[in-house]
Amino acid sequence: PVTTDIPVPPYELPQLLLILVILAGAVLLGIVVKRLFASKLHKLAKRTTAEWDDILVESMKGFIVLWFFLIGLAIILKLVPLGPELLTIVRRAIGVLGILSAVLFFARLARKAIYVYVDRQVEVTSSIFKNFATIIIYLLGFLIALDYLGVSITPLLTALGVGGLAVALALQDTLSNLFAGLNILMTRKIRPGDYVRLDTGEEGVVC
Repeated sequence: PVTTDIPVPPYELPQLLLILVILAGAVLLGIVVKRLFASKLHKLAKRTTAEWDDILVESMKGFIVLWFFLIGLAIILKLVPLGPELLTIVRRAIGVLGILSAVLFFARLARKAIYVYVDRQVEVTSSIFKNFATIIIYLLGFLIALDYLGVSITPLLTALGVGGLAVALALQDTLSNLFAGLNILMTRKIRPGDYVRLDTGEEGVVC
């Protein structure tokens, strides 16, 4: 009789079970760490007067389990003998996921830091700086991922350099005014309600 069952070699089933156990254990451990350690760290951060620990704790939310999952994949590479093709796929998956998680983490960290140290301190909207920092971090992460996958990023860096120089020259006056305004806001030399008089003779109260 013809059968459609595909026999599984005896050595493949234990390997599969070991992989599943390692991944499940890594995810469960990540959940435990997230609920216990992260919550205690969050409470500890709330007790301190510094802002950086609060920013760091808030930025880590959602990444702890993913990082433990990646650690589980790395352990699998050490303990379980995989074929060359599967080994390459797993390594690339770990690298890309690690880079992606790092990019998202630093982007969130930058946005929260800008909110705390610009929005709260200067009391002015900083959406342009948040977007600029996010774009820069995403771009760096994209280039790092391409380099990790073996794609040459030299032409991209050259194009970005030439394009950035062209944009900087085209927006020279705008960027000059932007950074001058940012310097005034950050140094607080002029605040709303101050009476100012310009060299041109114009004067008035800052709103």
